[in-house]
Amino acid sequence: MSCGCGNNNCNGGCGCNDCNQPGNLCSPPVPIVTIVGGPVGPTGATGPSGPAGFGVTGPTGATGSQGIPGPIGSNGATGATGVAGASGAPTALFTGVYWNPASATTDIANLQGSRVLDLGTVSFTGGDFLFSLKMQIGWNGGAVGPNDLNGSVDFMDGTTLRQTFKWGRLKTEAAGYQYGTAQSYDFWFVTTITNGQDLRLICSEQFYLLGAQLVAFPLPSNIITSPGFIL
Repeated sequence: MSCGCGNNNCNGGCGCNDCNQPGNLCSPPVPIVTIVGGPVGPTGATGPSGPAGFGVTGPTGATGSQGIPGPIGSNGATGATGVAGASGAPTALFTGVYWNPASATTDIANLQGSRVLDLGTVSFTGGDFLFSLKMQIGWNGGAVGPNDLNGSVDFMDGTTLRQTFKWGRLKTEAAGYQYGTAQSYDFWFVTTITNGQDLRLICSEQFYLLGAQLVAFPLPSNIITSPGFIL
């Protein structure tokens, strides 16, 4: 009788039922339960936030470098032109009369006094202005001997006298050449004029006016009254 695990005639003498012997398995092995770790479960819900802390504010950081300048904007609308200053353009030019005789010597030999020159009508707002009055006057030789002249011309605003200018001549020679000439006579002055009135030069009998022109300027920002002669 052979002895083997597959032989029903086996008995314990052959060790067939001795399952501790290698190769002698008379029945299925007994499972041994082993406990192992399972997979990680899902994350639980987040708990409520704790109260905010009250830490000390940190120091201000250093200023960063300047950024690239932006593009230049478009030009704005041109503003209105302001009024002309005292050194700007004149307010008005009165053309007057300039001396232009056919024969200068004939005019000088036949000078006339008591002339009236109408410079024109004030067509702008009246007020105080700085004026430049340029005149041409003449005098002739006259008779031999004393020949003193005292002349004047009045600057009139309508019928109102605004300024008077004087002219004179003293001639005492009893013999010799007697000269006559035309010369310029210029004045700067400040006075008032009125809109709508004519400006006139009215000459005395011994003021020999040949021609004149007048220019009106705005008043300078500074008008200094001169002390005048001190010697």
